[in-house]
Amino acid sequence: MSMWGEDASFEATGLDQDLIKAVRACGFERPTRIQEEAIPAILRGKNTVIGAETGSGKTLAYLLPVMQRMLKQMAEEGTTDFGPNPRALVLVPNQELAMQVALMMQRLSRTQLARDFPCVVVAGSSGLPIFSSCSILIATPSALLRYTEPEMLDQVKALVVDEADMLMQGGFEDDVRKILDYLCPRISNTKRRMLAKQGLSEEDYVPPRPPAQVIFAAATLPDWKGDKVKSIVRTLRLLFPDAVHINTMGLHRQSLAVETEWVEVEDEEESLPLLLDVLDKSRGVKTMVFCNTIASAKDTHAFLLEHGWEAHMIHKEVPPAVRAEALNLLRVKSDALVVCTDIAARGIDAPNVGHVIQLQFAPNAVTYLHRIGRTARAGSLHGKATNFIDPSSRDVATAIRKEVEERKTVAPVFSRNRGFRRRLKRSQAAEGSKEDGEDSGDSEESK
Repeated sequence: MSMWGEDASFEATGLDQDLIKAVRACGFERPTRIQEEAIPAILRGKNTVIGAETGSGKTLAYLLPVMQRMLKQMAEEGTTDFGPNPRALVLVPNQELAMQVALMMQRLSRTQLARDFPCVVVAGSSGLPIFSSCSILIATPSALLRYTEPEMLDQVKALVVDEADMLMQGGFEDDVRKILDYLCPRISNTKRRMLAKQGLSEEDYVPPRPPAQVIFAAATLPDWKGDKVKSIVRTLRLLFPDAVHINTMGLHRQSLAVETEWVEVEDEEESLPLLLDVLDKSRGVKTMVFCNTIASAKDTHAFLLEHGWEAHMIHKEVPPAVRAEALNLLRVKSDALVVCTDIAARGIDAPNVGHVIQLQFAPNAVTYLHRIGRTARAGSLHGKATNFIDPSSRDVATAIRKEVEERKTVAPVFSRNRGFRRRLKRSQAAEGSKEDGEDSGDSEESK
């Protein structure tokens, strides 16, 4: 299914002409399906959960209406200038995604807009930059809490949690919950009891500040029933029961534009020589090679260099400046070859990646979708995925392959993967390997 709706137009979403001109000047002539549905809901001020396939334009789906609401709020207040405190906050899992959102903001601001939207990035270990005005603050959760004071967020009217399924679990969750509690104060059980003693109800509770509008965005939104662990969808429904949930038909499905090859191997000794054969057959194609651990990525990178390939690396131990250089090459070099861990699996928008190779198969269906989603993006007509499957990954790979080949959603595989994930971590711990995975909690930045 196409990610663009039939006869869709930005005018029909309710965006102002200035923003429509700006987004078209950036090369986007009409909205994608998720933009077509999400923009009107966010413009109405609704708490919103956006679920759409990778490369479908979720960043613009939340940025454009947030920018428009910001201008409307300023007009109502009779102010024209952005002050030092942001009016919107975007949370992302790592520095690379923070810079990517900031670049999109800059592209929009430098086109047809009558005014600039200054944005500030707080990520990594560089601290809080010096600035005099800020419209949108883009941050990783731990860096935000480390380098800013709560009062800095007192004017925030919109909070975006991008890659929401990642940020609402694992090592990110506690920090994100603290930020949510500050910007969206909710009545506690203690406060309920105090009100009851006074003969008052919840309707009589006055929060310390008006709650911010909250937007959650993700390419994977697992939903399962469980007594011990709640899925991200059930967690969000409990926290924000009034939220509007908007999902596309492409959510949790591999793009039909991806040609998939499944390669059975016995071990890494067999995988690496086969990797050379696979790369030889697709010379000149922009390629990402995924590994499950930093150690494996280093070994694979060294192997490729030894055999004459110009390859680059992206993982958590690579210095941020070197990672940024590798990402830039991935964006601009037509035959770039990058060996990476899952720090590069989410959200990174590198156009025209023609081939994704899973040298080590994804540990779960969520990671699989994000990795494969690096190719055939934004309506690209073709991409290729080569999946190496060894005995340790055969069970999960077989389950995913069945759904992919039947052109179905891989959502049924989500819950069964959690047990596999735990077994993988135990195995890696026994081997002394170091994971750089999507939900390790420390993958957001170099520390």
